[in-house]
Amino acid sequence: MENLFTQIRKTIHNSLENNSLLFLYSAERKWRNGDLHYPFRQDSNFFYLTGIEQFDSIFLLFKSEKGDIQEFLFLYQPLEKELVYDNRFLSYDEARTLSGIETVAPIDHFERRWKDLMDKAPTVYIAPLKTPYKHHLFLNGTHRLLKKRYPTTTLKDSIALIEKQRPVKHDGELAFIQKAVDITKDAFLAIASVIKDGVAERDIFARLLYHYQRHPHTSYSFDPIVATGSNACILHYSRQTGNLKNGDLVLIDTGAEYFNYAGDITRVFPVNGVFSETQKTLYNTVLAIQEKAIQLFVPGTTINAINKQVNQWTFQALIDLGFIEKNTSYDDSLLKQYYPHGVTHFMGLDVHDVGQKDMPLEKGMVLTCEPGLYINALNTGIRIEDDILITDNTPIVLSADIPKTVEDIETLLRQ
Repeated sequence: MENLFTQIRKTIHNSLENNSLLFLYSAERKWRNGDLHYPFRQDSNFFYLTGIEQFDSIFLLFKSEKGDIQEFLFLYQPLEKELVYDNRFLSYDEARTLSGIETVAPIDHFERRWKDLMDKAPTVYIAPLKTPYKHHLFLNGTHRLLKKRYPTTTLKDSIALIEKQRPVKHDGELAFIQKAVDITKDAFLAIASVIKDGVAERDIFARLLYHYQRHPHTSYSFDPIVATGSNACILHYSRQTGNLKNGDLVLIDTGAEYFNYAGDITRVFPVNGVFSETQKTLYNTVLAIQEKAIQLFVPGTTINAINKQVNQWTFQALIDLGFIEKNTSYDDSLLKQYYPHGVTHFMGLDVHDVGQKDMPLEKGMVLTCEPGLYINALNTGIRIEDDILITDNTPIVLSADIPKTVEDIETLLRQ
């Protein structure tokens, strides 16, 4: 079976001009304090083309006049002292196996190789000097050299080229995303037993991180949101200083990251195990909107079109619930008081993955579906989120196995 990253690079090969060169740089290590670094997370575009988790490394691709392809991977060379303290450095054989790139060499071979190829490449694809690349040492140096030594070279945006390909996922990518979703499901099932009066938000937060990091090749795609009571009305609540209370709901928005591919799922639980009648009405309203919205995820539509329809449904639901007066014409500013976000975003190597809101959806894209209602007067925030795969016809809910109806959630909490 062909290496996943070899398959992905072939889609890039077809988009390059002949007689062109593409540079791609890995992420750099980021200092935390003293002699410590933050945990390393690879640049998504670099991982997309190589599958390599090494920092301070370079991928080089040359397409000849006849369309022949040469690929090179230049790896950071650790100091002897680093080898004593750190085991994260790949051997060349490991890098070849992971990436499918045959020519793997130390980083100090890079300059000689790219100089040889520059004489044959009037067009160069390189990342622009903008966030998040503006402080990148390798990239800054390469831009300076290109302007100084090759002033007539045509520079094109490699990131735009790569990110145009990323929304439609290969089968191997979909397998990674499904694994991330499955691990997230297990995390929800595991923390259900601790949802009860008096439990700290930070306790659930910590248990989620524990659950993710006990799995190989797994982390979390974003800091989990564990928000009880009125905290759930803050969309990206992050303080985790509250305690669960009987009568309140707790909103948990979280996702595993497997081989850098994200899951992103939200569920809401009654702290005492049973939804009140008011909570049940609000929850079922959001769930009904989501069930209708999922059917909109078909090829040819756009995020903008889906948002427009869900906004209309939600506005009418707020009228039916009595939060907006009857016969009120649609008012976006009024809607945002109770529902201040969109219903979907692309998902993949980034939890909010690349892609435009006006681009037609295609088979193989993965998006979230997450309607919500946030009623500050009731100290209640409800968001229900699943991960959706676009197919030729009926969308597939990748997270369908995670309990979601009122009855299933209450049963889970009883068990």
